[in-house]
Formats: sequence, C-alpha cells, structure tokens
Amino acid sequence: MLTQTVTLEQGEMIIRAGDVASAEQAEALREMSTLQYEWDLWALLQATLFSVTLLIVVIASLYRLYPQVLRSYSQLGLLLVVTVLWLLAAKFMVVNHPWLPFLYPMGALVILIGVLCDLRVAVVFALAFAMILLYLSLGNAPLVAYALLGSLAGSLIVGRGERLNTFLWAAVAIGLVNAVMIAAFWVPFTGASTPSPVAMALISGLNGVLSAAIALIGYFVLGNLFDITTPLQLAELSRPTHPLLRQLLLKASGTYHHTILVSNMAERAAAAIGADALLVRVGAYYHDIGKTVRPYFFAENIVDGSSPHEKLDPLTSAQIIISHVKDGVDLAQKYRLPSRIQDFIREHHGQSLVKYFYLQALRHAATGEEIDEAEFRYPGPNPQSKETTILMLADTCEAAVRAVRPATREDLEALVDRLIDERVASGELENSNLTFAELQTVKNVFLQVLQGVHHPRIVYPEPVKAGETTGNVATDMNAAPEPAPQERTARGGVEEAATGRAEINAPVNMAAEG
Repeated sequence: MLTQTVTLEQGEMIIRAGDVASAEQAEALREMSTLQYEWDLWALLQATLFSVTLLIVVIASLYRLYPQVLRSYSQLGLLLVVTVLWLLAAKFMVVNHPWLPFLYPMGALVILIGVLCDLRVAVVFALAFAMILLYLSLGNAPLVAYALLGSLAGSLIVGRGERLNTFLWAAVAIGLVNAVMIAAFWVPFTGASTPSPVAMALISGLNGVLSAAIALIGYFVLGNLFDITTPLQLAELSRPTHPLLRQLLLKASGTYHHTILVSNMAERAAAAIGADALLVRVGAYYHDIGKTVRPYFFAENIVDGSSPHEKLDPLTSAQIIISHVKDGVDLAQKYRLPSRIQDFIREHHGQSLVKYFYLQALRHAATGEEIDEAEFRYPGPNPQSKETTILMLADTCEAAVRAVRPATREDLEALVDRLIDERVASGELENSNLTFAELQTVKNVFLQVLQGVHHPRIVYPEPVKAGETTGNVATDMNAAPEPAPQERTARGGVEEAATGRAEINAPVNMAAEG
C-alpha cells in the first residue's frame, strides 16, 4: 500500500469557507485539528470510562494516603475549584500546536495543592493530570514527562511554602527540568512545524515563571477564600508583636509564661509523631488569650497571694474560669485569627469538668439540693485533630507538674501517665485520630521536656563570714532546708487549682482546669 505525503507550508490555505471539502482536504484538516467532529456514542463512552476510572482511583488514593482531606469541606472545595480551572486550561492549551501545550502551568496546580493541602495529595493530582494530558494529547509521552517531572520538582522545592523565596527557586527548578526533558526527548508535539531549540528553551523557562507566579497568587487568594491556614500566616501570627500576644504578655504575664512552656512541649511532641508542629506551636500561643479579659481570676497571674474566688460562690467561680474559652474565641474572631487557630481555643479543655469548684459546690450544698454537673463543664467540643489533642495533653501535664513538683523522674512519669490515661478513659480523645503508639511517643517527649524545665535545684548554704565558727558544716547546711516538692503549693485560697495549677491541699487531679 503506497503512502502519499503532502507538505503544507506555513500560511498555506487548505480550504475556503463554504467550499465542499475533498478527501485530501478533510484529511489535512483532521491532522491540523481544525475539523470539528460531532460526538458519537463510542467517543462519549470512551471519555466517560476514562473519567470515572480516574476519579475512582484518585479518591481511593486520597483515602489511603491522606483521608483527612475527604473530611475537610474547605480542602475539598479547593480541590474542586483548582481541578475545574486546570481542566478548562488544558482544554484550550493542550491542542495541536507546536509550543502552546508546553506552556500549560501544571506546576502551579501541584504547588498549590502541596502548600494548601498536603504533598501526598499533590503527588496524586500530579499523576492524575499527567494521565489527563496523555489522553488529551493523544498519547504524547514527551509532553507528559515534561509537565509531570517539572511540576513535581517545583512542588518539592516549595514544600510547605514557609518562605516566599521558595517560589522563586521553584520557578528555576521547573524551568531547568523542563529544559532537560526537551533535550532528552526533543520530539515536537506536531509534525507540522518544529520550534527551534532556543525557542523551546525560552518556553521552558517561561513555563517555570508562569507556574510559580500563578501558584504564589493562588496561595494567598485561595488560602483566604477557603479559610485554609498557611505556613506564612502562621509565621506572621507567631511574632510576639501581634496585638493579642502583646495583650497576653502585658495583662497576664503568668499565663504568657505558661503558654511558652506548653508551646515548647506541644511543638516537640507534634514533630515527633509527624503532626503539624508549626500549627501546634502557634495554636498554643493563643489557646489562653481569653484569660486577658479577667487575668487576676487565674492563679498564675496573682501576685499578692489573695484570690478573688474567696468572695465568690463555687458556681460563679466555675463560670468565670470556663468563660475564658468563649472570651478567647471572641477575641480570635475580632482579630480574624484563622479557624484552625480558633479550634485550639475551643478544644483545649474539651468538655472536661472543673472539678475543684464542682466538689466545693457539693460540699456546700444544702441538704436535698441538687448540683447540676453540666454547669461546671467546659462547652467543648473535645479535640478533633491530633494537633489540638496534643495541646490539651501538654496543657494538662505542664499545669499539674508545675503544681505538684514531683521529686523524681519516677514520680514525674507516674503523674504524666495518670493524667493522660484519665483523658483516654474519659473518652475525650476518641476523635483525635491519635494511635496508642503516637500517644506513647507524646508521653516520652513530655517527660523529656518537663524533666528539663522542672528539675530539682540545689540549695546553697548561707555564706560564712571570715572568722566565724560554724561547727558542723552539715548541720549548718541543713538548718534551713528547701521545702519538699510536695510542699511547694500556692498560697491564698483557690489560686492554682482553680485554673489548672494547684491549691494548698487540693488533689493533684484538680490541676489543669483553667
């Protein structure tokens, strides 16, 4: 069978509008992708089979690799929007053209999903869109390799998007990988015309710049649109010059100190189990900002030893302690903190009971009087993520250890174990997604941090003046021993037990309520 080859020059007219096309003209139009086809049943069935199969595989992959995204409406909305936008772009750009498909900004898609969702989700979508490009380009493997490898390189460079300059380096990386793919394959998209190597190198670099620019713009626009907390937002919120943190430092310095310790514990524990350490640290900074409304009702901010709770009934005191959660949420909304940070404020006490005032109310209740336990509980909800759960546990353990001051590591370990086990037994961690192995890792990290912060200190003897006789040195050194750790309790009524610290003679499990 003989094959006849016809060469078409640039600008050559194939057929005039209104003319009847011959077989040769129809074939030329078909090759140039300017002949419009009507959809037939088989073409529709092919497209449907491809789309449905790809969608099922993507959903199954997300369920196995990162199931959280399927439960987040904001992230699902983001994925839906970017998928539609990039599919429309592919429809108009991946056509029979010598260089236009090589400008398709698939790198921006993968970078955006990586920084706003997760890198695992980004890889899944990179592979899915590679299959889409393969389908639309009728099997052009060089274009698929060009788009896939360049986009993955850019996403790996940007990572979580914690620094703006990573987007610049991503543009460079995408351009370089694109150029290498062009050099490796050098198969033009069509046989009609072939751009020069210099032109393709410029197109490769332009693709990198275009992808990085679109990703950077989308990073801010889509992040705000779908209320997705970005690392750049967290870095901004972590600065001590933020108005809320300034208020916390100036109005409630004791709470500020407690917050710093809790943030160190929670951040290290989150990093140890692969959770979002930066999110946990920033969430810990703001979890107690509600205490700035009534700072002196919380023991860590009392300096004169007198507690205002001595003049209040137990229910009123409990309501004041509980109200710091609502006050914190109100302040967070006023200063437009991201919803993920507000979750730390709402969930860091869950639905736990303010035991000290509840038991006090039971003791003072008249005969036959019923005390409603619900009035002494935090509104919740219980922690819904690993990050907020870690903060709850860090807050509980730091407060109790600071109250009790265990003398040995064994006492410290027993206290931390008991506090966390009580949270597990009460069902407060059911929605946390923490495994028991991760919970054990969190315990170990807490022990390391708490032992370093609350270690016992040496009591130095009083200086002896020259010429004085001291007798038995050991006797002199022991004349005024340091109080035992169990004796280092707060003074003046309710104080620490009311807010998560300690009160004289208060049970250990009363700690961490405020």
